[in-house]
Amino acid sequence: MLRFLFRRRFFKRLVASLALLYITVVCMSSLFVFSLTENPDGYRNSIPDIRGRTSLRSVDKCAHPKLGTDRIYTYDLPTITNYGLVNNNGNPRFKEYKIPVIDISEAYKSNLDELSVYVIPFSHVDPGYGMTMEQYFASKSRHTLDNMVRKLEEYPDLTFQWAETVFLERWWRQADNGTRAKMKRLAEEGRFEVVLGGWVMPDEAVTHFEAVVDQLIEGHTWLKKHLHVSPRNAWINDPFGYSSTMPYLWRQAGMRNMVILRIHQAIKATLMRKRALEFNWKPMWEMGGDTNGDMLCHLMSYRGYWIGDVCGPNNQHICREYAFMHENPRDKVVFLSNENIAERARILYEQYRITAELYRKHTSTEHPQGEQLFLPMFLGEDFSYVTAKDYDLIYKNYKMLFDYMNKKSEWKINIKFGTINDYFTDIKKYQASVGYSFPNLSGDFFPYSDYQNDYWTGYYSTRPFLKQLSRELQSTLKLADILHTYAKARVKTNDEYTNLKEIDELLQTSRRHLGVFQHHDGITGTSLQFVMDNFQKELSEALQKCKTAMKMITSQLLSRGSMPVASVRDVLAREGSKTATTYTVMTVPPGGAFLTVANSLPRMRTEVVTFHCSEDKVKVSEGGRTLPLQVREVGSSRYEVSFVAQLPPASVQYYNVALMTEVGANVAQKSSPSEHGGEILIENDFLKVQFNNESGFISQIIGKHLNNLKLNIQSDVLAYTAKRSGAYIFAPDGEAKQFLRGKPKVTLTTGNLYSEVEVVYSSVFIITTRLYHLPGSKAMGVFIDTKLDVKSNTQSMNQEVILRLKTDMKTNNTMFTDQNGFQLMGRRTYTDRATEENFYPITTMAIIQDSSSRLTLNTAQPHGAASLKDGWLEVMLDRSLSRDDGKGLGQGVSDNVVTSAQFVLHLESMTGEGIPETKYTYPSMDSLLINEQLNEPVYKLFVPSVGVKYIANVQGIEDSLPCDTSITVMRQSNVGTSMVLHRWATHCRFPTVSECRRYQGDVTLRNLFRSVAKVSAVETSLTHSEHFGPVSRTDILAPTPMQLRTFLILLS
Repeated sequence: MLRFLFRRRFFKRLVASLALLYITVVCMSSLFVFSLTENPDGYRNSIPDIRGRTSLRSVDKCAHPKLGTDRIYTYDLPTITNYGLVNNNGNPRFKEYKIPVIDISEAYKSNLDELSVYVIPFSHVDPGYGMTMEQYFASKSRHTLDNMVRKLEEYPDLTFQWAETVFLERWWRQADNGTRAKMKRLAEEGRFEVVLGGWVMPDEAVTHFEAVVDQLIEGHTWLKKHLHVSPRNAWINDPFGYSSTMPYLWRQAGMRNMVILRIHQAIKATLMRKRALEFNWKPMWEMGGDTNGDMLCHLMSYRGYWIGDVCGPNNQHICREYAFMHENPRDKVVFLSNENIAERARILYEQYRITAELYRKHTSTEHPQGEQLFLPMFLGEDFSYVTAKDYDLIYKNYKMLFDYMNKKSEWKINIKFGTINDYFTDIKKYQASVGYSFPNLSGDFFPYSDYQNDYWTGYYSTRPFLKQLSRELQSTLKLADILHTYAKARVKTNDEYTNLKEIDELLQTSRRHLGVFQHHDGITGTSLQFVMDNFQKELSEALQKCKTAMKMITSQLLSRGSMPVASVRDVLAREGSKTATTYTVMTVPPGGAFLTVANSLPRMRTEVVTFHCSEDKVKVSEGGRTLPLQVREVGSSRYEVSFVAQLPPASVQYYNVALMTEVGANVAQKSSPSEHGGEILIENDFLKVQFNNESGFISQIIGKHLNNLKLNIQSDVLAYTAKRSGAYIFAPDGEAKQFLRGKPKVTLTTGNLYSEVEVVYSSVFIITTRLYHLPGSKAMGVFIDTKLDVKSNTQSMNQEVILRLKTDMKTNNTMFTDQNGFQLMGRRTYTDRATEENFYPITTMAIIQDSSSRLTLNTAQPHGAASLKDGWLEVMLDRSLSRDDGKGLGQGVSDNVVTSAQFVLHLESMTGEGIPETKYTYPSMDSLLINEQLNEPVYKLFVPSVGVKYIANVQGIEDSLPCDTSITVMRQSNVGTSMVLHRWATHCRFPTVSECRRYQGDVTLRNLFRSVAKVSAVETSLTHSEHFGPVSRTDILAPTPMQLRTFLILLS
């Protein structure tokens, strides 16, 4: 009986437990479905980060581009803009865009509003343009800063602003301790304000965001260490157009406000009419009330930033009269006296009042009680305030103006020396008190035009050799930084790290040279030729220093420092500063050698690794296993040897290379089209690529893995003849015409690891198209390498050479271009406008698509790009120009050298239905992987085995991170180990086919630093100016899509 009762009770409990379990499962399932429904991005395992955003554990969903209704989109502005030109008042032959300004009589109406004017002295300093950085420092900037310290002490109400940290660091090195202390005090008081504060003021069109972040960290950490300040405002007066990536970066670095100038003057006039010269600049992807990426932006109203440009619309014949540091009569400056102060003050007051009205937020109908007006007025020029007298003349004359104007109560003006910070503090306080919200704006400001329909779209492609060299240095430095971090993490004391101090110095020098080149007259190619030669010299030296550091770091990681660094050779090298990278011919010693291969990516990659050898009788092995090779003869006693390497995330692997007695079986076969019946075709498991029999260019791509999706392409190399083009502007004379002459030599190579078609047009142009025979993403791209020598073409002067692809896609006159490698912007082609108006900068990719397919052109270097007709896509390869374009340089661009460029075409098929995209889009997961492998190539070293006592592979990260998550920065700085993570949003309509489906490693310290027993971190702002809180080894560190997260890492 007791047993029976026990069984009955047990049965009831079992039933109850099962029922409870069922209810729990149903509820949890409902909750899970509800969470996916409520989360617009459809991600799971959300974990709040320290700042209240959402970190995501895995990437099993995607995102659709969305548009907000709460903002102005710059994409829409051209359709409502008047591009008509009018005569300039001071020069009737000079045509400019018309801006809407009030009549002077409005400055004397009876119901004037209060006007506060902040006069802000500054000196704009370029670390390279008409002189080199060192020449500018010795002759100008050094004296500007010396005198600034003295004069701000002499005049207690005088202020000064400065943007570029590179000059401050150079000045600091030669300043005595007393002068340093005075500058530090002025900075802490806020009278000397550092605005932006990166190593330089970077270009915004052709820079990669990772290089921009790196130089920003370098500048801000220097400022924090030496001046104890962190910039809160950004002054970006001189780049030739503005990216929408940069405001996001400035905001993440702790800045909240910014000032810009150089946007298309006709677009600026449209914003004036919309009362939107000041706006909250929002990222495209930021919806609703999210303000994490917002920057309050003040747009300067006229064309220039010099004293003679800024005071009012009648700038050149009024404003320049107030540039009191110029005493030469030809400058037409009118100095003040008791006799003329009334007249001179009246004229300047009128200009200030007219300009301030452009920033009025309400009409009199909207706000009948009036509003207080605020106006920052910038008082400086390029390399101004060099002498002490310059400061005296400016201070004393403007103080006379201030005293007179402030006493004129009927003018209702309050004017004083101030800073950008003073201006933004006061205007935000006032706007909050009256309940006004600044308009929201999303998008960028390209292309730029200042006047006369001059479009600054040429510099996107000026001096491409240096743009490519900069990117090679960027990827090499990033790899060295990452491996250096892991090398330091693996030693208990610094003494165990051989050459530690020397490595730190080598990497810092390389970093600073790279940072200087990001300047808006550096990477743009728009400095005088001898200055560009100096940039080239510094970049080349930096690359060599970086490679020397890589040898030392590799030795430390693989052999605990026992590897004889002096005998280690680079597999790829440059013979000179003006030559492209080529393979070094390796001689395998009798005792064999090691080939080391380094991977900077935070995920596993499969690569075809190639080196050149003096022998074809070689074998490559890994862990005792002989690897399949592909060998081909490429010259006398010169053989190309290739093998497949499986590289773990953030790793250095070694492979044994030894001599054999006979050639292996896998010798690549060369042939000509005639040997194949005239047909030129290469294919792998994913793609089939056909070529034009005559030109050797691609004619068709078939996606075998995409249900045989077929894309017809007509590709060619053409050239625009320059009409008014120069270093800055692109102004062609009509359509592009055929550039190549004669019949090319076409060679087909087939092998077990890759097949390719090489097309040679004498010494002028070579294009190689390759497919890899591998599983995964490497086989999904069509790899294209070009080599162009415009000087070999006798008709090359004033030619602007393009690679054009004509497809049968129906793209509706729209393309997408990446912006600084950080986001993808929609571009509309205006077929009724000039060719040059439809060119945009690309840094890593350009996309054309229709309703069913997408073609992505991935690039390893910046270019100007356009889609001039439906289904077209073209990129500019090089420019050779004899003329100056009148933008200040005074010379053309004729120092062309042989230039290489690397591209990957990636064809994808869309699934499902979606809203037509115009303003922005997202990449697919697969395209991200292809693009990063192109832009972060593996790094190879050849090491004779003699003298190597110990060697072992090294892997920094345990499990591969998801393909949308990358390491932007992992480097040493004066505040510790900096780590910046970036996460893309990926597009819903492109299924993931590649190995990205398998990469789901947790973004945690435990996974990122697999061999480090003790590691901790604190989350910070982008440049570590703000600390948010600690994170543990198991906390999820992944950013939300389209965001960055930054950490300071402590390694024990």
